Amino acid sequence: MKKAISFGDQYLSKHLVTDKIGAIPKQNLRFIIVIPCFCEPGLVKTLQSLWSCDRPGSPVEIIVVVNSPENAESQIIKANQETIKEAVEWANKHNDSGFNCFILDAPHLPVREAGPGLARKIGMDQAVMRFNMLNQPDGIIISFDADTLCSPGYLREIEKCFNMYPDTKGCSVYFEHPLTGNEFPEIVYRAIAEYELHIRYYISAIRRTGFPWAFHTIGSCFCVKAETYVDQGGMNKRKAGEDFYFLQKVIPLGNYREINTTCVFPSPRPSDRVPFGTGAVIKKYIDGKISEVETYNPRSFSPLQELFRDQAVWYGLSAAGIADKYKKLPEIIREYFGTEFKTKIEEINNNASSPDAFAKRFYQWFNMFRILKFLNFAHEKHFSRVSVRDAAIEFLENSGWGSFKKMSTVELLQYFRKLQRGEGY
Repeated sequence: MKKAISFGDQYLSKHLVTDKIGAIPKQNLRFIIVIPCFCEPGLVKTLQSLWSCDRPGSPVEIIVVVNSPENAESQIIKANQETIKEAVEWANKHNDSGFNCFILDAPHLPVREAGPGLARKIGMDQAVMRFNMLNQPDGIIISFDADTLCSPGYLREIEKCFNMYPDTKGCSVYFEHPLTGNEFPEIVYRAIAEYELHIRYYISAIRRTGFPWAFHTIGSCFCVKAETYVDQGGMNKRKAGEDFYFLQKVIPLGNYREINTTCVFPSPRPSDRVPFGTGAVIKKYIDGKISEVETYNPRSFSPLQELFRDQAVWYGLSAAGIADKYKKLPEIIREYFGTEFKTKIEEINNNASSPDAFAKRFYQWFNMFRILKFLNFAHEKHFSRVSVRDAAIEFLENSGWGSFKKMSTVELLQYFRKLQRGEGY
């Protein structure tokens, strides 16, 4: 009898994915949590946090990908093997009818590809394979990290979002780095408060410009439907920023949401594994390479606000009309684009059937990556980066919400957290 076609068949054959788990998935499996793991002695603590969650109505699986490059030092290999041993022992004691944990050993990965992106991809491709066995395109792949904890309601709130909004393609989940504790020196907590303030300020500033798709893109804090993952070609193999680049393909599809009713707690630890991101910034801070976290000048977002204002008016304009309107844009925008902008607007117009279709195509082109490039250009030519505390204060005071100069960095961060949970001003 010919095998029925399942939603992920083509993807799995194209990416040469083979079954590394072997166990048959439960028929009503809906949630698979993927955790890349490299030299993580605290993995069991993370697994315990997930196991202790309030259970959703459908079974949950965890796929841990313990990985290392082919040139890994002997102590890394030894540490990974110890992690695997501890995690397997833990899983054998905690697997039950609604919860199963699988530990995959992925050593000797190619040096040029080894890193969080490839490890996350290996696990997520296995998740696709398991959902494909059930022909379950609505299965939910949850991205997590091996040094991360979560609130007890974490899984239930993800379930609630996808139940309330069945058209959801993916979600970013609310997060908070720990700001106090005994696990790290005080300087680490000081550094993470500044860095988290930076990323919250950055998203808030982009949202104020009118850009519609400004979401946090953190590897331990998102989930995506299996079918969406497959349709977008799966996770990339980047050594850093894999989460950002992947989600820039998912978010513009629409029906992407935030879950602010639970919390993920990523680690603030320093790291030299990746060239940028949380761990890299904290490492620079404690090594004395930076004395404070700097960010983009609040004034650098104003030209974007003018560019994004009323996108529909560009729809249907002639070449002469586009040229005339282009002249009225801020000089820094015209300096950044040159002649590219007018050509692109004509192209988008030729492929858009309505103002809404135009706006969607425009933002698919001028996406978060292009915003980042513009801001970097602006700060090379016109602006100076400023301390994140000064930027946050200026942003909030320009909002007309009062005076914030007396607030500490932690107090400012708590205020931005409240804003992004949607709890008012």
